Amino acid sequence: VNQSYENYEIHFNIPYTCVYSGEEYVIPDWLNNYPKIKIFRVDDLGPATKVFGPISKIKNDDVIIYIDDDTQYDIRLVTNLLHWYKSDEKQNAWGLSGFCLNSYFKGEYPREHGMEVDVIEGYGGVLVKVEWISKIMNDFLKLKNEAKYADDIVISNLLHKQGVKLKTVFTPKLHIGMINQYSYGFGDDALHNQTDGGHQENYMRVLETLKSKN
Repeated sequence: VNQSYENYEIHFNIPYTCVYSGEEYVIPDWLNNYPKIKIFRVDDLGPATKVFGPISKIKNDDVIIYIDDDTQYDIRLVTNLLHWYKSDEKQNAWGLSGFCLNSYFKGEYPREHGMEVDVIEGYGGVLVKVEWISKIMNDFLKLKNEAKYADDIVISNLLHKQGVKLKTVFTPKLHIGMINQYSYGFGDDALHNQTDGGHQENYMRVLETLKSKN
């Protein structure tokens, strides 16, 4: 609610129950005190709920910036992502964090402005056009089991298939070092703690599945 850009809404996409634990989500009354916040009750698609939850309620030519709920973002996030999206000739997807697969599996995470990456990561904030997400939704639903712990890989793969390039923002005004993950994002129930071998081994398994499904 403190973003420097004025013309936006905050969409909380909240299932009725958690797909992992079966627990009911209870929405606190104080959220109604913020006029910018809209709450959508949606199906639980795991971490990708933040991307697909509001799609049917937004116009195709709008854009969304999807973020994680365990992370604090710089107040200039929206302004800067919109700036680079609008100044990009073909209006591709932009975010603060991404990687190329070859370097990722070597443990290398280069940070470079305007760099094209294989995978764009939601925790850094990602700007996409609603139209792109609408087009990939059916294919995503066929891969939702793979995406349960690897939504970034699957969404990025499907965007690439559409010809959308994925680019990272890394400038003095905005870069990945400016976000702060809250401590509860590192708890036992965090996604990266839910699979054997952590992200890298899980991503390898998911990539093999994507190859087998073409």
